[in-house]
Amino acid sequence: MIPGPLLSGACLIQIAQDLASTYKVVLITPDGALPQTTYPGARSFAQDLMYQLKIHRLTHVRMLYGMSSSCALVMELASRDDFHADYYFYESAPFYHVVPFLRQSIVARLTQVIEKVRHLERQAFREALCQDELMRKLLGRDAPFYTAMFDDMYDVAQFANCATLEHVIRDIVDYRIIEMDPSQMRQSIFFYGMEGACYKVKDVLFDKYPYANFIEIPDRYYCGELVLEPKAYVTTIKHILQNH
Repeated sequence: MIPGPLLSGACLIQIAQDLASTYKVVLITPDGALPQTTYPGARSFAQDLMYQLKIHRLTHVRMLYGMSSSCALVMELASRDDFHADYYFYESAPFYHVVPFLRQSIVARLTQVIEKVRHLERQAFREALCQDELMRKLLGRDAPFYTAMFDDMYDVAQFANCATLEHVIRDIVDYRIIEMDPSQMRQSIFFYGMEGACYKVKDVLFDKYPYANFIEIPDRYYCGELVLEPKAYVTTIKHILQNH
């Protein structure tokens, strides 16, 4: 499992391809960022990235941060075919809090906001949710993934009382937000070696999955080094695995 931002997706694909002949590779992106921040602008880049992953027979992506519409778009494209994608949500960069905190925050805020706007028509209802500062920050504005979630909540808000509303919103959020299964992490090896957000991701994963094996890649601190020296990065990983 190799961490790195999607902005350096080309080099991550190269690294994964070099390793895939011997190892099962899962790409992990800790930032979910794409060159464009709106749904239409991200489509071309995301489709190209998915195509490149598939032709190199990389069929699994795990995304540790997925609050933007661009990130949601990538996950939507990935889930359409035989490409497997997992969403792992954190409270905000640099990912100090894991899913339970985020779930609690979203449910509480959505319940509060929906109580105020439940009388609106569907489009106005959706826009009101997107205008809420926390919702806009966490969910993005125009990805189909979140549009569907808002539509689900609109339908519920038309008939549910206050207590039922919060309960149903919680079910919707739980369905949409997926948490990692600890049993799947026991045999996993996480490589890390970048400061900042990626380092915080390592801390969170290490605390939550103590049985997983974490290996630091020395002298590889920034994603820019991945872009400039992908082959050196692969050589380092292979050397570590051979001596592990």
